[in-house]
Amino acid sequence: HLKENCEIMGKPFYDQKQDAAAQPPSAPPLSELSQNETSYVDFIVLGNKENYSIRADKLSILNSNTELAKMVRADKFTINHTPIDAINFESLIRFIETKFIRFSDDIKSTLNILELASVFQCRELEIVCVKELDMKLNADNVVDIFKALRYICTSTAVTRPPQKSQDKMTAEEHLNALFYNTLQFIDQNAEDVFKNTENMLSLRFEELEIIIKRDALQIPSETIIFDLLADWSSRECERKKIEPSEENRWRVLGGLVFAPRYLNMK
Repeated sequence: HLKENCEIMGKPFYDQKQDAAAQPPSAPPLSELSQNETSYVDFIVLGNKENYSIRADKLSILNSNTELAKMVRADKFTINHTPIDAINFESLIRFIETKFIRFSDDIKSTLNILELASVFQCRELEIVCVKELDMKLNADNVVDIFKALRYICTSTAVTRPPQKSQDKMTAEEHLNALFYNTLQFIDQNAEDVFKNTENMLSLRFEELEIIIKRDALQIPSETIIFDLLADWSSRECERKKIEPSEENRWRVLGGLVFAPRYLNMK
């Protein structure tokens, strides 16, 4: 009778049940909560001593056409590529989300990001890394860039690649063009590049062979090549844990023994 009494007294009557139904809920519906819970993914990067969790926007990853998108669709979130730098992996994630990356001055960090972009097939980031490395080529880092590209590139161009407008080049074509540029840089600055002894001595046989056998190497004397091969052969014996005897040094050099133009030596 409360409603009737209120109407007689001329006062409005509030039906608590009806009022509660009309009020918006104080908490979001369960469907929204469920959607929010799946709006991101957490990648687990396995480290030698500890693991790292890196959160990423799920939609950005799924739309990225990368290996990470395939992993998310397969409910796989553990990154066990070894070794892997968690900070650089996060840079890869943030680039996928924002299409922006800030490179450090450390060229090896940029090379590691390029390797990650290649492993997870983020082609846009590969191209951005290539442009960054191309601008920073110098005598101190060109050998490191050369070695990294030889590992990353599916095919390495030792001759000039086809000329195309950059906006029409694929990521692979960008990589091959940079590889060719590193060889040209070494040709034109061979004397300065070879002065970085540790870089040159760290080369594997196949890498050294590509450089030493180039006809375009601009060096003032064949003695530079001879001395480099002598030092490299000793270092290679150390790596192979064999005595650096004259016989063994000749053996590790193989066909490179004949690389110097001996008749031109002074």
